Amino acid sequence: MSALSRQTIESFTPKYRQPFSLEMAVELDVQTLTNEMGRLEDSLSRLVATQTTLKEVIDADDNGADREIVQAYEENEEVIGSQRERVEMIIMALGMKGVSLQSMSHYLGGRSLPPQAINDHVATAQTGQEEGGIDL
Repeated sequence: MSALSRQTIESFTPKYRQPFSLEMAVELDVQTLTNEMGRLEDSLSRLVATQTTLKEVIDADDNGADREIVQAYEENEEVIGSQRERVEMIIMALGMKGVSLQSMSHYLGGRSLPPQAINDHVATAQTGQEEGGIDL
């Protein structure tokens, strides 16, 4: 692992509580990471669709939406943020393993790559310190 990778691991602080650290993610194999990213993207897609429906129900209720519906909407916002952050952690871990950013773009569903992953990739490309690349 390059010095740049160690610096990224040491400087990364998640906003949400996560079931694993960036350091732990780097230790996982590429297939496990990409499978988890796919699972999270599927979950995010379903959560976003649910949020659209919940928002329509909340907005349509002139008397104030049912508190449980509002609470579900708010809780889902937290889950979405947490899962997006987890995807970013996986992207950073894959980048540290030498997986190219171009090969990861199809996992993002139109979202842009996290700034830290882009910065790491650019710095690695400029210094040539990438360790054995893997293209998916």
